[in-house]
Amino acid sequence: MTISLYALHGFLGLPSDWDTFKSLKQATHLHRVNLFDHAFYVKGKGFKSWAESFNAHIREKYQTSERVLLGYSLGSRLAMHALLASPTLWSAAILVAGNLGLHSENERTSRREADLRWAEDFKVGQWEDLLLKWNAQSAFGGFPSHFRRNEEAFSREQLVDALMTWSLSNQDNLKAQIQSLNIPILWIVGEMDVKYVLMAQTLNLKHPKSIVLTISEAAHRVPWERPVEFESHVVNFLKTL
Repeated sequence: MTISLYALHGFLGLPSDWDTFKSLKQATHLHRVNLFDHAFYVKGKGFKSWAESFNAHIREKYQTSERVLLGYSLGSRLAMHALLASPTLWSAAILVAGNLGLHSENERTSRREADLRWAEDFKVGQWEDLLLKWNAQSAFGGFPSHFRRNEEAFSREQLVDALMTWSLSNQDNLKAQIQSLNIPILWIVGEMDVKYVLMAQTLNLKHPKSIVLTISEAAHRVPWERPVEFESHVVNFLKTL
């Protein structure tokens, strides 16, 4: 049976970002999900509500038994909520550069303030300046973005909503719940994304087929910085299901 793979992009990303990976398109029925699809997205809808609506949409529209969820960065965090909302809907997951959550109220306050500043920038900032500032973040390790982000492809209102509603400050720490999921999970980080490497090193996933993987010479945007390695690991993981 061919696997149906549902791929969730990151913040300031697009469904077409996944077109890079030809082998994934050959090995699966690849569904490139738009996080802001009005079939399940409503402005101001938090993680859990979004996840429940997304799962209901998938269950209703796609009648298949072998569903795998793939998420990158913000998409990975939304994917985690979808997995937890309906564990039996999903056969496996691939979570890339995903943040399990913060540990203290001080961390939440700091992140909330940072995301508020970004939201103000995305409301009124000059687009090219915004891109330069966004791509200069340390998580990206100095790697250039692999995509040309044209303002016309985005809704500023939706970007601002994502920064505020899906801020990490609004997310519970999901570590214990993700570890206890009884499905195979491929967890991927880039070795130069230090904070995420440290997080991955503490992860103890329950299912025996789960893998925690660090890919060398990559930072936060692992799939596009090391596309051959990323795709190879994902395809091999899918073969074990």
